[in-house]
Amino acid sequence: MKPKALLTIGFILASTQLLALPQWVDTVGDQSSFIPSNRLDIRDFCSGTPREDATNCARQWLQTARENGKHLYVSAGTYVLSRSLELHSHMSVFCSSPTQAVFRKSQGTSYPVFVKAKQLDGPIEQVTIENCGFDMNGDKKNFASVIRMKHAEHITIRDNQFFDSTNRKSHERSQQRQYIVVLRAKDILIEGNRLSHGGRIKVGRPGSRILIRNNHLDFVNDNGITVVSRSGATSDIRDNITEDLIIDGNVINDATVTRIFFGADGGANGEGLKLRRITIMNNRITGKTSSTCIKGTLPATSEEIYIRNNYCVLDKAIFPWRDRYYVSGIKLTAAADSTTQSTPKAITVQKNMISSTSPNVYNLAAIFMARVNACLLYNRVEKSNIALFLKDDTQLRVKNNDWGITGTIRNDSDNEILAPQNTCYRPHWL
Repeated sequence: MKPKALLTIGFILASTQLLALPQWVDTVGDQSSFIPSNRLDIRDFCSGTPREDATNCARQWLQTARENGKHLYVSAGTYVLSRSLELHSHMSVFCSSPTQAVFRKSQGTSYPVFVKAKQLDGPIEQVTIENCGFDMNGDKKNFASVIRMKHAEHITIRDNQFFDSTNRKSHERSQQRQYIVVLRAKDILIEGNRLSHGGRIKVGRPGSRILIRNNHLDFVNDNGITVVSRSGATSDIRDNITEDLIIDGNVINDATVTRIFFGADGGANGEGLKLRRITIMNNRITGKTSSTCIKGTLPATSEEIYIRNNYCVLDKAIFPWRDRYYVSGIKLTAAADSTTQSTPKAITVQKNMISSTSPNVYNLAAIFMARVNACLLYNRVEKSNIALFLKDDTQLRVKNNDWGITGTIRNDSDNEILAPQNTCYRPHWL
């Protein structure tokens, strides 16, 4: 089994099923299977005790597996890493338990990642990391990562646990953590992982055919699940398209900024980008925040965006910094340099429930819309003084929303509120 590319593995709930799935989901992720009879156990090389630096013996384990076409198995133990490890395409890592088979970052080391992927002679492809534990062990480095891949295809990251055994939970943005980062990638499955003590999931720049499902994030030191787009990466327009993305059934509690973000990175970069077929549904979002449950910064071309059946309850922020504009439940705005709007039926926000335990905190708006055309259908707002806020030439098609007893609509400019007239978007597979 000859590897095509190199992957570096450094240091690395409630489930809501879709009624149907688009056809591409049948082939998302790594399609190969872990074969127990073809496994090579790390315990044949490393003792698995926290007193041992396992970097060298683990590298020998990986090299032997590569030379002999073996799958990688991790028996129970604690494997302390002071440097990165290297995986290759067509290799699977399966651990015996995410609580008992743990890769731990060595304290005092400066390398930023557990798992790092880089392109050599082609994309990283057909890689699975499953059922493993990753311990940050007090790392304070900004953008410290666990699994980091770039130029990746057919990747599965499933049922892993990311945590910090020192119980470190920093609110400082200068000490952000990125537990799963998969950029410039397609056919990606990120499913059933548990993240705590600060780390996020980040994909995009651009990406296609990505399913992020049934993950549990408890405290995130920035955005929780982030799908970013950025223009100008290459001259190929296809590299500026993010499409076929589903974020479904995730639980996110306490994020310093936004729970789920999608769209133009940094708020600009709207021209030349395209978003299409983005579905965000069945997510449960709770806890303290200083920004938004679901936020989209939309490029000029944003097609078939569907936000449905999400549960969002905001509490008063306690973090030392915050978005000083409007804290929102669902916030959709055009990117700063987008000169045109999306088509009226491209965006639908339907059957979401938004509530706040502190309705007056930072002038909360349950739904905030600026320079977009969208449909709002059957949404419910509770305990929010401003239920809907429209700005900057926004056009909405509205039907059967419940703005709550105290909820009001604020319209700061020449915006339109119309009847839907059967023009609202819904994915064909639902």
